[in-house]
Amino acid sequence: MIGLELASQLGLPTAPFCLTASSFALSRSMDVVDFTIFREMFPDGRGRFWGSRSIVDPRISAEEIAGRVHLSPSAVRARLRNLRSGGFLQGYEVWPSPRLFGCGLMTAIVPAKDTAHVDRIFDELRLVEGVVSAREMLGEEGRRVQVSYVSDAPESTARRTKLIVRLTAEGRMDPPGARWFPECTLDPSPLDWRTIKTLRSDPERPLPEAARALSVSLKTLTLHFHRLLDSHAILWVLKVDNALLSVGVYYIHLDGTRDRGDVESAVGARLPAWMPLAPGGAGEPPSERPPWIVGVFWLTSPSASRDVEQALLTVPGVVRVVRQFPGKAVNYAEWLDGKLRERLAEIGRPVRRPKMRSRAVSKAPIKG
Repeated sequence: MIGLELASQLGLPTAPFCLTASSFALSRSMDVVDFTIFREMFPDGRGRFWGSRSIVDPRISAEEIAGRVHLSPSAVRARLRNLRSGGFLQGYEVWPSPRLFGCGLMTAIVPAKDTAHVDRIFDELRLVEGVVSAREMLGEEGRRVQVSYVSDAPESTARRTKLIVRLTAEGRMDPPGARWFPECTLDPSPLDWRTIKTLRSDPERPLPEAARALSVSLKTLTLHFHRLLDSHAILWVLKVDNALLSVGVYYIHLDGTRDRGDVESAVGARLPAWMPLAPGGAGEPPSERPPWIVGVFWLTSPSASRDVEQALLTVPGVVRVVRQFPGKAVNYAEWLDGKLRERLAEIGRPVRRPKMRSRAVSKAPIKG
């Protein structure tokens, strides 16, 4: 562990920080090409972090990535295998969207004193019904935990918020805010629900095997698979070990005199090893354009963090840069899995049809 020394090199407040050296150790074996491949796993090469999760598109093939990074498909596959074996990439998860159950998403920022406090927060969040994820963030405002939880009825949402406030050291925090989440445009069929369950239980199972498990043709499953992804009924989550991910998240504040696209192009020209976030990628409505751009930058050393900041401040139109660094992250599956089980139970119940009353047959003789 590195504590005060590393925080000082990062130019951050030293008291609340204790960072690991493992991420920077890995960065010596992870080069800019690896980071570029990682970036291209996201749609359009733009990050989407909904509910503190890294959302990727599983339909992006090694061949597509190879064409974008100018490598052979075999070289891309080899690098992905190395990142997987090194523990950086840990696989995938399939998450049903809270929108399927009529819920929105809230985010609370919980201040934390130290790593022990962070661990306690993560443990106690398991007891708060409706919490779906939490991520530790280190930044100029200190150590904080970003908690995402569902918002359904006002009473239950207020109860969750009250329980989360109790996890803070001083019993108070800034008011939580609603986070943008893509609408689900699909009313799932019974087969859709069964497909969600099958994909969630083993997201890395080949589609032909999943089709056999569902007793449907591969063509039918592929159709439902694409519908679920395109409608945002399911989210394909890339699991990453943040302790091994040497990146910084930078909020690049703009003065409003330059076009956002021009600023992004200038940033990319100065610092190619970065991934801009998509509109709405940080949970803000895509229709709203905040006065900043959010980007993820690959860092080779603690001192590189300050170098990136200084380089960004030379970009025309940039007036301020705020840095954050991702720490521990935990996903909580209990609420979503419970709702999925309820829905599967509903579609599994036999439909009771009303009994038809038989017409009384007159036994009176027919009069001629």
